[in-house]
Amino acid sequence: MSGNKVADPGNVFVCSICGKMSNDLYGQEPVSPGWDESCMLHAVELPKKNLIIVNGLVRKLVSENETEENPNMEKYGVQTEPDRDKIASSDTIRNCRDCGAELEKSGGVYINKCPNCGTKPFEVKNP
Repeated sequence: MSGNKVADPGNVFVCSICGKMSNDLYGQEPVSPGWDESCMLHAVELPKKNLIIVNGLVRKLVSENETEENPNMEKYGVQTEPDRDKIASSDTIRNCRDCGAELEKSGGVYINKCPNCGTKPFEVKNP
């Protein structure tokens, strides 16, 4: 192999050992900091759209049929319904459900925390 190689459009070089990324084999255009000679020796050119990236490092490679267009793809950390207790509105609870004390404020907004009972009155009880 002679000379540096730049990844094709839409692709990136990925170190198969540590998950760091670079737009070129020598790391002159790194995507992740710390691309080194070991990364170059273990580099694989992959399509960016097939990579699961966490904190700037590749953590998983997905196949074409597992990409975002597939509704069966496992989702991580996605809340699909609004959390009623975290939505500020005009009908926000202003008093504790248990003792009636005025709830604490944060930035002028009432939060679900009682100065006497803490957050216990607002915790969701699982069946």
